Amino acid sequence: MKENLLVDTSKQFAVEIFYLCNAIRDRKQGNALINQLLRSGTSIGANIHEANYASRKKGGGGGGGGGGGGGGGGGGGGGGGG
Repeated sequence: MKENLLVDTSKQFAVEIFYLCNAIRDRKQGNALINQLLRSGTSIGANIHEANYASRKKGGGGGGGGGGGGGGGGGGGGGGGG
């Protein structure tokens, strides 16, 4: 039951992130930030799905629904040297 709540919440979060990014994109501000927010916000559901799949594959009785959003989270930039 708890896993379904987590899946449902992550799906709703991804939808809200999508709408937020579209609203901000219409203003043509911060496209790099918007793209990162969209990737990271939607990757939560994919990570939950992957964790559930790995748990079931190991035989650890994880039940409960499929994953949420798509997209993988992009990597962050590297640090600069001195």
